[in-house]
Amino acid sequence: MGTRSSPITVGRDDELARIDDARDRAARGVPVLVFIRGEAGIGKSRLVAEAIDRARAAGSLVLHGACLEMDGQGLPYLPLVEALRIFIRSTPAPRVVEVLGPAMDDLRPLIPEVAALVGGEAPTDPAEAAGDRARLFERLLGAFGRMGAEAPLLAVVEDVQWIDPATHDLITFLVRNVTTEHIVAILTCRTDDLGPGHPVLAWLAELGRAPGATRIDLERLTRADVERQLAAIHDEPVSIDLARSIWERSGGHPMFAEELLAVTDDPTEDDAIPPSLVDILMTRVTRLDDRVLPVVRALAVAGRPGDERLLGPVLDRSAGEVGAAFREAAARGVLTTLPDGRHEFRHELLREIVERDLSFGERRDLHEALARRLEERPDLADDRPAAATSELARHWAGADRPPEAYRAALSAAAAAETINAFADAHRQLERAMELEPRLPGDVRPTPADRLATRQRAATMADLAGDRERALELVHEALELAEPANDPMVTGPLHSRLAFLMWAGGDSEEALVEHRRAVELVPADPPTVERAAVLGGLGGALMGLGRWAESRPICMAAIDCARAAGAVVEESRARTMLGSDLVALGELDAGLEELREAHRLAGHEPSELTVVTGYNLALNLLATDRLEEARDVAVEAQEIARIGGLERRYGMELAALVGDILLRLGRWDDADRVTAVGLALDQRRRGTPYLAVVRSRLLARRGEIAEAMERLEAIDLERLEPDLAVSHAIAVAEAALLGGQPAASLDAVDRGMAAAIESGDRVWSA
Repeated sequence: MGTRSSPITVGRDDELARIDDARDRAARGVPVLVFIRGEAGIGKSRLVAEAIDRARAAGSLVLHGACLEMDGQGLPYLPLVEALRIFIRSTPAPRVVEVLGPAMDDLRPLIPEVAALVGGEAPTDPAEAAGDRARLFERLLGAFGRMGAEAPLLAVVEDVQWIDPATHDLITFLVRNVTTEHIVAILTCRTDDLGPGHPVLAWLAELGRAPGATRIDLERLTRADVERQLAAIHDEPVSIDLARSIWERSGGHPMFAEELLAVTDDPTEDDAIPPSLVDILMTRVTRLDDRVLPVVRALAVAGRPGDERLLGPVLDRSAGEVGAAFREAAARGVLTTLPDGRHEFRHELLREIVERDLSFGERRDLHEALARRLEERPDLADDRPAAATSELARHWAGADRPPEAYRAALSAAAAAETINAFADAHRQLERAMELEPRLPGDVRPTPADRLATRQRAATMADLAGDRERALELVHEALELAEPANDPMVTGPLHSRLAFLMWAGGDSEEALVEHRRAVELVPADPPTVERAAVLGGLGGALMGLGRWAESRPICMAAIDCARAAGAVVEESRARTMLGSDLVALGELDAGLEELREAHRLAGHEPSELTVVTGYNLALNLLATDRLEEARDVAVEAQEIARIGGLERRYGMELAALVGDILLRLGRWDDADRVTAVGLALDQRRRGTPYLAVVRSRLLARRGEIAEAMERLEAIDLERLEPDLAVSHAIAVAEAALLGGQPAASLDAVDRGMAAAIESGDRVWSA
């Protein structure tokens, strides 16, 4: 027999042509997302390998990573890290620095090779790293765009059925935000394990609605294709009887066909082999002798590539014995040897089958032995980001050792948080909470510890997008906090509850909770907690357009923050107070507060700096300080760009700058700025504010129909009072310029009603 896998790709000409077409489209500035779906072993990886070869031959850079199944605990950002580590190792350092650019600082906690290039140590404070996730995503998008500058980038993520939450969020962001980048992204998914309604299938369906998405469902091979496959593996055509037998037993499944040919070619095998992949693969494993089988089983429980140093002590065997077992298993087609000398299963599915074939007791003992070995030799742990602690937590849980599993889960949560893998951190904290009742008395967490865990878990759940679970966890935390009746704990918890309720659309009930939080936290002495709950209430009222009611509360928050030395809380409260005052007609006082808020935010490229700059510029515009407004808004744009926040705030900032330029009579500049902002949106609609500004420009240039089309596409029910007025003005102008004075008057009436109802004196005027 020549090889165990076909050296050529058979039966996939149409699919390869579609991927080639995707590269052609990407070369023209149309990003393409390709889904390759199919059952295990159907040939997804083979198709991807051929597509990668073709892309490289055409001069494209390739990023290639895969997800990994770890008992439902995929390692955060694993495909990204795998792909970038290969890129860094195979690329000259100056080129790496040029391409990754600003993203290098954000990748430093994830990839040791980047840390070596950048210098310094990765951040150890979870709170410090947690705020950088949006910037990481923004900067990666920029890096991928640079990678495709000369030829379309091919980015491949295999086995997304095991995708970790962090990578899930990253891919979702990238798919929703690519615009003209020269990128072809390929996601492969094993579908036979995913039943109807599975979250991964729902996610893929959602991504499939993105512009440029195409789906490839790999079907089984025809008989002619199987015959070509077998001939390529065997180095010559196989007999008619053998080809027919394998075709019938495999049902056209390429992996089944490979395995059947390999088994049939072995004269020690019984001819009566069931046409089931599980049976075929387990037949391969059970042929291993007693020296080899324990090593294979231990590697299956390890769940990742391993070597003699890891498994020798676990099995009480010498390095030579384990090495010989590895070689024998590789020769039998069960394992493969990696370039670094470690071994892994030839198919992940085979690893799963071997692990599941063990009894509970066998798995438990192996998990415990592996956990003890990793605690003894941490250098043998998985070196991927946050993987070592996650690996240890998995083994202690598998060993059914609650105290050790609890400790490891908390450590794994902290490690995941440092790299912004919020869903992973949340999952580990959930595991820790589940273990609490099983812990012996001497290590059982105190009520204060349990409260702290739920507070942290609520934060992680919220950051991971699971707001409902975050609400449940805050309620649990409140129940734990009530016996102690410490208002410095319960007050902020009620404020947090209010924020989550408001984010879910329950604004009136949120106000009740905000007021309760303020009632609970004492005013004396001034504290950060008091300033925060006051600011929360003031911001909620401001967001509802209740400017006069918000004003005194924001002032109290400022006084408290200053007394407590809480600069961040002071800045937040001042930017809200300034907006209140301008809306109420106290223009100079309001602008002074907004300027002070922006000064307190500092000049670092932070979200607070961008937000306070935006609010200041918006209110300068509202009060006709157009030149100053332009300067502040342009500066905020630059800070957002440097800070990796351009995708998050770019459209609103483009709208603001464009609005200012339009009022200054600089129509060409406004056209350029708003066009750049629209390019950040795949569908070129923009945010409501950007759509309004763009429509006003179009109407003034005589493009009435397009202006009205953009304005009509905006959901008026979701507009805040000031934007509702801007929308009405834009409609009135477009209607008047289009010769429809009655429609223009109707728009003015609607805008007047919105402004007067909100109490905003500036916009009412």
